[in-house]
Amino acid sequence: NHFFGDCLFVDNAMGKKHTGTAGPLGLIATGMGGSMICLAMMYPIAGGYMTPMIYIFAGIFQIIAGIIELYREDVFHGTVFGSVGCFWLSVALGVLNGFYFCAWGLLITGFLVLSLRRNIGSIFLFTSSGLALYLTGAGVGTGTVTIAYAGLWSFVISGSLAVYAAFGVLIHETYGILLPFMAPMPMWFPLCCIVPRKRKNK
Repeated sequence: NHFFGDCLFVDNAMGKKHTGTAGPLGLIATGMGGSMICLAMMYPIAGGYMTPMIYIFAGIFQIIAGIIELYREDVFHGTVFGSVGCFWLSVALGVLNGFYFCAWGLLITGFLVLSLRRNIGSIFLFTSSGLALYLTGAGVGTGTVTIAYAGLWSFVISGSLAVYAAFGVLIHETYGILLPFMAPMPMWFPLCCIVPRKRKNK
């Protein structure tokens, strides 16, 4: 799978090693977290209920997913999940500066460039995430409520795409069905042809 890394677990009965994926955990964490922080910022009355979820699910669980990916030597996904998990924790702690959001937008843009060799779903996900961060940062930095709200609703779109990607992997592993936009990028795609994709031996 070119979008998600693997995690390792052991079958106690047979004593055999199997491969799973920590991708769905990290994606659902950031997807749900993005939606919840959007609601918490637009509707303050719900903020007290959303913050614990942002702390635990979008922050801690995503960092755990990142650690699993790094353990499996999947540097890209380990870096993405770990970084974004730290971002949501910082937001839950009240770091809402416009420059801060834009700085994270630059980081996500870097991830977007790397995702161009993976699949369409990951490109949509990183594009919407970067857009959400830039719009939110611009709105918060300039004090323009309309732009800030556009950024927050962009987080909902980004979160929905993340959840879609997570279920894409779960459905593929359960039923063998590959959802639209989840297939590996075709080799005719320009950036895919620069350097052949390395295959892992398992």
